[in-house]
Amino acid sequence: MSKLTYNQAVDWLDSSQQLGMKPGLERIIALLDHLGNPEKNFQSIHVGGTNGKGSVCRYLSSILMKEGYKIGLFTSPHLISLRERFIIDENMISKKDFALLIAKLKDVVEHEDETLRPTYFEICTALMFLYFDMKKVDYAIIEVGLGGRYDATNVIVPILSIITNVSFDHTDILGETIEKIAYEKAGIIKDCVPLVTAAEKKALTIIEQEVIRHHTTMVHVTDSKSTTIKHTPEYQYIRVKGMLDEYRLKTHEIGTYQRKNLALAILAIEQLQMSGVFISPESITQGVKLMYHQGRMKIIHTNPTIIIDGAHNSNGMRELSISIRSLYQDKKIILVFGVLKDKNILQMIKEIHSLCQMVIITRPDNPRAADPEMVNKIASSYFSDNQIIVTHSIPDAIDHGLKYASNDDILLITGSLYLISGVLQYFENKKP
Repeated sequence: MSKLTYNQAVDWLDSSQQLGMKPGLERIIALLDHLGNPEKNFQSIHVGGTNGKGSVCRYLSSILMKEGYKIGLFTSPHLISLRERFIIDENMISKKDFALLIAKLKDVVEHEDETLRPTYFEICTALMFLYFDMKKVDYAIIEVGLGGRYDATNVIVPILSIITNVSFDHTDILGETIEKIAYEKAGIIKDCVPLVTAAEKKALTIIEQEVIRHHTTMVHVTDSKSTTIKHTPEYQYIRVKGMLDEYRLKTHEIGTYQRKNLALAILAIEQLQMSGVFISPESITQGVKLMYHQGRMKIIHTNPTIIIDGAHNSNGMRELSISIRSLYQDKKIILVFGVLKDKNILQMIKEIHSLCQMVIITRPDNPRAADPEMVNKIASSYFSDNQIIVTHSIPDAIDHGLKYASNDDILLITGSLYLISGVLQYFENKKP
C-alpha cells in the first residue's frame, strides 16, 4: 500500500475536485465493493433535507454520546479543517488515520476504470465508511451531501431516516419545483425503515407517497410540537412535546430556527427508543445542553458584536432574519454578505435587507463564488449606493465592517458556509 504524509493525502484528495459533481451511485458502489463494503458493518442514521441537517445531526450525536454510545458523525462542508467531516465522539479523525485511509483509497482509485473514477465527495464518503468501520462505532450519523436519491451516502440501509424540510436550493441539479426537489430528497427513504420529517405542504405529499411505496412509517413533526419558553443571546429554553414524553430543554444554540431542529431531533430519538435503543431522559436533557454547532448563529467577537451564520439559501435567510429580529431589533446591523453564484441571490437579499442599514459584499473562497460586482447589481434593488460597499476578499470585508461598526452595533456575516469558513480562518490568524 502507498505511504502518504497527511499533506500528501490532502493534496491527492483535493486533486479529485477537478471531476466536479456527478450525480449517480455507480462509482461509489464500485469503490465500496473493492473495499469490502465497510458501510455494512455498523448501524447508521441518515439525515437529509434542505436546511437544519447539521444541527439535527449534532443534537442526535450529543444525546447518543451522553448515553455512552460511540458515535460517528459525517457532515459537510468543513469550516476550517477537512478533518471536521470525520468525527467520532467529538474528535476529528487524526492526521495519521486520515493519511492511512487515503493511501488505501488511492491504491484502489488509481486502478479503477476511468469511467468509474470517484469524485471528491465520493472519496470522502468512502473514507468515512472505512474510518467508522475501523473504529467500530455503535452508530453513525450520516448527513446527505446533496439531494438524496443519487447522493454518495445513499448506499446505506439505515435504522432511521430523517428529512428535515424541503425548500428551494441546488435547483440546477435537483429540479426547479418543490415537488421535484422533494422527490430527490425522498430518495433516502428505504423499505421498512422509519422516517421522521418536518416537511410541509407539497413536499410532504411527495414524501408521504414514497413512505407508502416503501411500506414504512412516518412521524411528522409539526410546529405545534415545540414552543420557545425563553430566548436570550446566550440560550433558549424550548418545550418539546414528543410521542412518549414532554421535555423542557435548554440549548445554547440561539437561532430561533433551532426550535424546529430540536423538535425533529427529539422525535427522532424517541423513534430510536421505540426501535429498542436505550436512551435515558437525562441523556436527552444533557445532550441537548452540551450540543455546539459552529457557524450557526454564533457570536465570535464583542464590541462590536460579530455574528456568523451559514444561511445559504432563501429559506435559511428568512429564518436568520427572524432570529436577528427577535434578539437585536433595536440595534444597527451591518451585513457582510458573500454567496455562491448558483443561489437565488435576489431572494436571499430580499429576505434580509430590511434588517440592515448597510451591506458589505465580498467573495467566499470557492470557485463557485458569485462575483461581488454582480451581487452589487442585485443588492442595489434594496440598498442605496451609499449603503453598499463592494470588496473582493474576506479580510477586506471584515476590516470595512469593523471600521463602520460602533461597539453597540451588530456585524452580521452570512450567505455561505464557505464565507463563514474564511471568517473563522481570519480570526484564527489574528490570534497571538
